[in-house]
Amino acid sequence: MKMLFEVQDLAAASPATVSRLGVVYLPGDTVGWRPFVQMWLQKKFKNESFLSFELIDHILYLFDSSLDRGIAKVRTPGMLEPIKTVDIQIATNICNLLEVFIIPAHVTGENNEKKKILSTIFCWSYIWGAGGALDEISREKFDFLVRNIFDGMDIIQGSLQCFDYYMDTKKNMMFRSWQEITPGFIYDKTQSFYQIMVPTIETVRQGYLLEKLISKEKPVFFTGVTGSGKSVMVKYVLNNLNVHKNIIPIYMTFSAQTSALKTQLSIEDKLQKKRRDLYGAEVGKTIAIFIDDVNMPTIETYGAQ
Repeated sequence: MKMLFEVQDLAAASPATVSRLGVVYLPGDTVGWRPFVQMWLQKKFKNESFLSFELIDHILYLFDSSLDRGIAKVRTPGMLEPIKTVDIQIATNICNLLEVFIIPAHVTGENNEKKKILSTIFCWSYIWGAGGALDEISREKFDFLVRNIFDGMDIIQGSLQCFDYYMDTKKNMMFRSWQEITPGFIYDKTQSFYQIMVPTIETVRQGYLLEKLISKEKPVFFTGVTGSGKSVMVKYVLNNLNVHKNIIPIYMTFSAQTSALKTQLSIEDKLQKKRRDLYGAEVGKTIAIFIDDVNMPTIETYGAQ
């Protein structure tokens, strides 16, 4: 048996353990994000007829001309990420969002038209992929960078902050205000107090991102202060996906007593047993697991949680 582990550090490893391992240290800036993006482009779009090699090179050009500047801005002192990201994670975030929107139905027309559409999709993905983890004050500073990088592409035309726009997939991927798709509140007397959610721009845009990413089976992590409505919003979106897209939610709440074995058994209990060693969703359906309070389990002796 051969096993490969990626670890954060060797702080809890004994000298005897280290001496028996083949340890390879790779600093974060040795490889960088480019090999990942190049591999992702080749894997996802190489055989797609609607994207020529010229258009794939255009996507790579957009990465090369913007991502290093975005990462440098996010790492600037004074910019705050409540949950710290790493550089490759930012690149992954952007790729995940691009994968959601770069589909034949969205990218149409001649090459020049497709380039403009791809630039718009990239800009929106860049905003949320690189800046989505920033707090509100830092987002204002990031907005200035985005406008500077994409100036001249005629993408962000309004005066609102760049995070205040969504892409209208029905109108050539134009940037439009979230306010236009924020529904009014309709009181339902059959709902309990804890089930009521009043739609706001914030709940709409977070729900929009969650729905798009889950539809492509991409993991999502939400963080925020206690009582900001994260759990209610996630459950609301998952319930809608259950009704409209056959995505079945599994709800789990972590506590100080939660263990790895209890988590495994809890998930397996809600899945359908297909073979002795194979579990999964019902035929034609997809499972989405929502873990609430992921920070609650007690930290083990050597730092694992």
